[in-house]
Amino acid sequence: MYFGLQTGWISMMSLQSSLLGFVVFKLLQRWLSVPFGVAENVVLQTTAVATATMPLAGGFVGIIPALTLLTEKEGGPVVLSSAQLILWGLGVAFFGVFFSIPLRKQVIIKEKLRFPSGTATAQMISLLHKKSLSVEDVSWRTQWKCLLWSFALSGAYTLSSHFVPILSQLPVFGQTAKSWNWFLTPSLSYMGQGIIMGLPTTLAMLFGAIVGWGLLSPLSYYHGWAQGPVDDAQTGARGWILWISLAVMISESLVSLGVIVVKEVQQHCSRPSRSYEREEPCPPDQLVPSWVMYGGLCFSSVLCVVIVTILFDIPVYATLLSVMLACLLSVLAVRALGETDLNPVSGIGKVSQVIFAGVIPGGIAANIVAGGIAEAGAQQAGDMMQDMKTGHLLHASPRAQFFGQLIGSFVSVFVAVCAYQLYTSVYTIPGPIFQAPTAMVWLDMSRLVNGHPLPPNARYPRSRLLRYLPSGIAFAIGIYNPPNYTLPRVMGALVTELVSHWSTSPRLIQVLSIVVASGFVLGEGIFAILTLGLKAGGVGSE
Repeated sequence: MYFGLQTGWISMMSLQSSLLGFVVFKLLQRWLSVPFGVAENVVLQTTAVATATMPLAGGFVGIIPALTLLTEKEGGPVVLSSAQLILWGLGVAFFGVFFSIPLRKQVIIKEKLRFPSGTATAQMISLLHKKSLSVEDVSWRTQWKCLLWSFALSGAYTLSSHFVPILSQLPVFGQTAKSWNWFLTPSLSYMGQGIIMGLPTTLAMLFGAIVGWGLLSPLSYYHGWAQGPVDDAQTGARGWILWISLAVMISESLVSLGVIVVKEVQQHCSRPSRSYEREEPCPPDQLVPSWVMYGGLCFSSVLCVVIVTILFDIPVYATLLSVMLACLLSVLAVRALGETDLNPVSGIGKVSQVIFAGVIPGGIAANIVAGGIAEAGAQQAGDMMQDMKTGHLLHASPRAQFFGQLIGSFVSVFVAVCAYQLYTSVYTIPGPIFQAPTAMVWLDMSRLVNGHPLPPNARYPRSRLLRYLPSGIAFAIGIYNPPNYTLPRVMGALVTELVSHWSTSPRLIQVLSIVVASGFVLGEGIFAILTLGLKAGGVGSE
C-alpha cells in the first residue's frame, strides 16, 4: 500500500517472503511439530504474495482513489465506506485465482513457459534448504546479518526523514532543477527495489524520467500548453506528460498482447496431429478437484457481479461482461508473464476500458470499475501461475498452493482496507506525499474513451518524438513518476551490477543482494507504519 500509493509500482515480493519465511521458521524450528522444508516454504510464499499484492489487485492504489476524483457531472466523487471497500475487495479477490488453475497444465506442464520470477524463487528456496549443514549454517548466518543491518539502516533513514524532511529532498541538482522534481530521495527501499528490478529495467525508467521530466515537462510549460504548477495533475506539466506516458503504456501492452495472440494461433495451427500430453507429475490428491475449480469460478463470478451491481448501480449484463472479459484477458496476461516476466495488468485494464466505453457510453465511473475488474483478474491469475511454476520446479502440492492463495487473498481484503483507510485518514490522497499516480491514469483514460479531448499539443511529441524511443512499461512509468523515485532505483541496480561484475563470487553476490534488498524494502515499509502513527499524533514534522 505504501509503495503503491507513492509510485504505483508494487512487487510480488516472492523472493523476500521466501527468505523471511525461512529465517523466521529456522528460529522457531525447535518448537515445530512438522519440519519447515521446501514444500512449506513454497506454500508460505504463495500465501504471502497473495496478501501483498491485494492493494494492486483490489485497486486500492489506483481505481479506488480515482473514483474519489470524479466530478459531480461525472457522477462523483465516489467515496466508499470501510464496509463497502471490504465488499468490493471480496468481489474481485477470487475469480482470477479459480480461473487460473485450468491454465497450469497448458502453460507450465505442456509448454514449460519460463516464468522468470517463479523460477528465481524456486532457485532461492532450493539454495536456502541445502542439505549440507555446514554450508547452510554459514550461509544462514551471513544472510541473517545482512538482513538485520539493511533493515536497521532503512528503518533509521525512514524515521530520520520524518523528523528532518530535507533528508528526503536533497537538491543535488540545484534549486531550479528541484522545481521540476529533479532532486534525490536517498531512500534505501527504492534502492532495494532497483536491486530486485535489475539494471535494464531501471535504466529504461531513467530514460523515461529524462524524456518526461527533462524534456517534455519544460516543453509543455514554456510553450503554454500546461501553465499550472508543475505537480498539478490537471493544469500542470505533470498532468500533461501523463498522457504521453499513457500512450506509451497502451501501445506497449497492445503490441505485447497482439504478439502473444499471434504466437498462440501459430502454435495451434502448426501443432502436430499426435498429442504431446505429458504426464502430470503430481498425484491426484495434490491436485485441485475439478468441481472446486469450476464451482468456485461460478460462485466467485456471481459474487463479483452481485457486489459490483449493488455498490455502483451498474447493469448486471455489463458487470457480467466485464468479468468474462477479465477472464479472457487473464489468459493473455499469464502468457505474457510466463514469457517476459511482465504482467501487463495496467494495459489489460485499459483494453477493458476501451471496450466498455461502447457498452455504457459516458459512464466514467462504470468504465473505471470495469477496468479494475480486468486488472484484478489478470493480477491474481498471473500471481497464481508464477507461484505454481515455483511449486512445479520444487514438487510442491498445487492444491496446498491454491488454498494458500485463497487464504492470503481473503485475509488481505481486510488488511488492505484497514491500511487504505489509515493512510487516507492521515494524508490527502492524491497529495504531495502519496500522489497515487495510477489513479490519474485510470481517470484520464476513462475520460478519453468517453469523448474528452487530449490536452493541447499532446499528440505532437507523441508522434514526432516518442516514435524514435524504445517502448516499454518501465519507460512509461519513468515518465509519469517524478525522477526522485527513479534515481535511487537506478543507483541500487547500478551498484549491484558493478559489485557483481568485479566479484570473484557473482552467485554469492546475487544471493546476498536479494537479502540486502529485502531488508531495505522491509525496513522502510515497517517503519513507515511508525511514522504514520507519529504524524497522526502530531509528532515530528508536518
